[in-house]
Amino acid sequence: MKPKIETISAHTKKVEFKNEPVALPIYQTSTFRYQSVEDLEKYLEGDETQYQYTRYENPTLRAVQEKIAELEKGDRCYVFSSGMAAITSSILAFLQQGDELLASNSLYGRTQLFIENWLPRFGVKTRQIPVAEFPNVDRYFTPKTKILYIESPTNPTCQIIDIQGAAECAHRHNALLLIDNTFASPVNQNPIELGADVVLHSLTKYIGGHTDLIAGASIFAERNETPMREAIRTFGGTLDPLAAFLIERGIKTLPIRVHRQNSTAQWLAQRCSEHPKIKRVNYPGLANHPQHSIAARQMRGFGGMFSFDLADYDQAR
Repeated sequence: MKPKIETISAHTKKVEFKNEPVALPIYQTSTFRYQSVEDLEKYLEGDETQYQYTRYENPTLRAVQEKIAELEKGDRCYVFSSGMAAITSSILAFLQQGDELLASNSLYGRTQLFIENWLPRFGVKTRQIPVAEFPNVDRYFTPKTKILYIESPTNPTCQIIDIQGAAECAHRHNALLLIDNTFASPVNQNPIELGADVVLHSLTKYIGGHTDLIAGASIFAERNETPMREAIRTFGGTLDPLAAFLIERGIKTLPIRVHRQNSTAQWLAQRCSEHPKIKRVNYPGLANHPQHSIAARQMRGFGGMFSFDLADYDQAR
């Protein structure tokens, strides 16, 4: 019997082809069909070629995640609907009531608000450490400290923290080091190679690169897969497949863009430092930056971002 028009309209036609597309396909679907109960069983047993629901996994997302993990020298990656979704989900994945989190006192504003205002609501004690004290911050740890959270370079003051030293300190106290690597990008710096446990990104910035999407990423070692998987599936900050496609497209030009941004920022920062109305330029590539030697040791390039100080607010206006 031939299907009725209602049946034809409701079902997606399967297109057969054996040659692979050059561009990443967009799997814009919420759910996936199993051909048999055996395929469902394979999925439940962990077969990564089987999919169920895009909030859990999606082929477009997985391709992007594997690429970002490779860029950051990590084992695994999850992409999120924003940088803040990646940050909050990753922090909550490793904390419970009664735990403590330490953080540097120079962070992206919303990250700082989450740590100061939200984590205490869930029974997590938080303390901030001046950047100048890193990496010798052992005195701040207690047996309840589970996470040390930092940025390097910091947003927007471009301060630098010794990542390897911070990681060693955290690990001495059985804590994890989480670092936001957005301001560096994986082209300029790979914190996992320096001992970091979780690396975070706002993909909206360097990695997306074209100001046409909002997204985030968390990259981590395979040993941290279970809490991270449960966090993204439960909190629901999963990225849309179309945005994942745009990220993958942006990554194709990431090294070219970042290398040029490095050189442009270095030139601009030097020129600004010579301007009579500018008090101070905050850029780790300048020799007079307080942590320039640390940056030179752990970064391959100094990034495309810098900030500067003027004499007063009226002058800034």
